[in-house]
This record gives sequence, C-alpha cells and structure tokens, in this order.
Amino acid sequence: MSPPLLKKYLQAAHGLADHMVLTPDGIDFSPPNPCWWNTDRDKYATPRIVSFYQRQPTDYAGLLPQAAWRFKYRAAWETPAATLASTAAEAKVSAKYCCP
Repeated sequence: MSPPLLKKYLQAAHGLADHMVLTPDGIDFSPPNPCWWNTDRDKYATPRIVSFYQRQPTDYAGLLPQAAWRFKYRAAWETPAATLASTAAEAKVSAKYCCP
C-alpha cells in the first residue's frame, strides 16, 4: 500500500470516528455535523432521550407521592406489615424514588 493511499484511509477513519456516538445498543452515527466535543454528542443524544420519556404515558409526579403516602399510612389501609418495596410495586414505581 502506498503512503498516499494509507493517508486517505486514515483520513476516512478519522471522519467516521468524528461522527460516531456510542449508544446502549452499539454504535450510531450523528447527522452531518461531526461530534468533536461532548456537547456535540449531547446535542445529538438529548433529544432522543427526551422523546423516549415523552412517549411514556406514566405520570410519575402523581404516582411517587401516592406510593409514599400509602406506605406512610399503611396502618390506616389495614396493611401494617407492608414494606416500602411492596407498596411501590403496587403503584408500579421503583422503591428507590419513594421516601418513607
């Protein structure tokens, strides 16, 4: 392989690497602007994350306080042995985000 050809291959590889973004499923390529800085990658990834959560029909703002409230007043609900994990599971939320 001649040096000029090797140089062209390396330039092409650098061009691909500039557009590469790592995703949970593997590798993706950003649209035409290269991702030279982390902020460039954020501009590409953030809208995808936001659109994912906008498609979810769950109202966590209402569910988390409700699960925490049910756990706090579990004796009144006649479930004194209920745990935070079981109360959160009933509400279909993570117990990590419910404060007792």
